[in-house]
Amino acid sequence: MYAFCESLHPFARGLGMELIRRHPRLAIPEELFRLSESPDRQVTGFVVRTLWGLYRDRSVTAGWKPPAHPPRRGLSVKGKEVKEDRPEGDGPPARPEKLPASHLALRDFMRRMLFTVPPTKPPKGEDAPAAPKTPRARPLPARKAKLALIEVTRDLAIRDRDFAAVVTPLIHEFMGTRGASERAACLVALARIAQAHPGLDLLVKEVA
Repeated sequence: MYAFCESLHPFARGLGMELIRRHPRLAIPEELFRLSESPDRQVTGFVVRTLWGLYRDRSVTAGWKPPAHPPRRGLSVKGKEVKEDRPEGDGPPARPEKLPASHLALRDFMRRMLFTVPPTKPPKGEDAPAAPKTPRARPLPARKAKLALIEVTRDLAIRDRDFAAVVTPLIHEFMGTRGASERAACLVALARIAQAHPGLDLLVKEVA
């Protein structure tokens, strides 16, 4: 599947990403991160979105699984309501035990994603369907990619003090962005990381 994602043919790349998206067991963090070097912004957006889904803090109890369908009402035996046994859904994917790359490699990827200015329009043919009846794959908007990257970096840094020390200077640097939502995400990230690691003294004292 990852060979498809590295193909020079747009349809093959789209097929590889779609298969990985549909089958979570194929989302191998190390292999995903290797795709971050792709010049195709659809692929790099796919990497950010998938890593975000794997590593972000989901704020749910470990092992929680949603019901596969809504409960039924009105079932009763001799006037007493009976609880229907419902199958459970799969629940969120398990968080990987280790990071997809080294601290420095993750920092460099974050710098590239945050500070690279994307084209205003995709190259000709990039958004065109590769084959009849194939869903059109659109690039992840740059703002959403940056917000997702800041969020997952924040959650990783909260759990890993050494990673926090490496990546927080870059978050400070990106605070100068003109985007209000990106700037707010950075401020929240720095505040939460500082709370998790008080000795690092990461709070921003003044925002330009």
